[in-house]
Amino acid sequence: MSGSVKVFGFKEAHEALEEEILDMQDKASIQVVNGVSEKMPVDTGRARGGTQTKMGSPHTNDPNRPDKTGQLSLIEAQSALETLKLGDDVFVSNNVEYVSFLEDGSSQQAPKGMFQLTVDEVAGQFN
Repeated sequence: MSGSVKVFGFKEAHEALEEEILDMQDKASIQVVNGVSEKMPVDTGRARGGTQTKMGSPHTNDPNRPDKTGQLSLIEAQSALETLKLGDDVFVSNNVEYVSFLEDGSSQQAPKGMFQLTVDEVAGQFN
């Protein structure tokens, strides 16, 4: 004897879960951009302005946009995340030629770096 069971509400529950996951990914990505920006040493603002957000693959260019406040990077991230879909990889990157030295702690303003420290902090919220 075979039969089937019809479950009501599964589709709605699945859609709600997907929406919650997207919301968490969006918030975590914004936290990374803000955290990196806050930790980024600032002289001219070029390194801070070099932080970029993109879906699918990292940016490969240096935008050469000084931004002492970090607002340009945040606005770009918010705009990029508007297209976020479930399963998308979000890349927060910086291609300013000296940013790897800053990440390695060459600045007294950020002796522990910015990117890895921030990613660890944000990831820690989900452990």
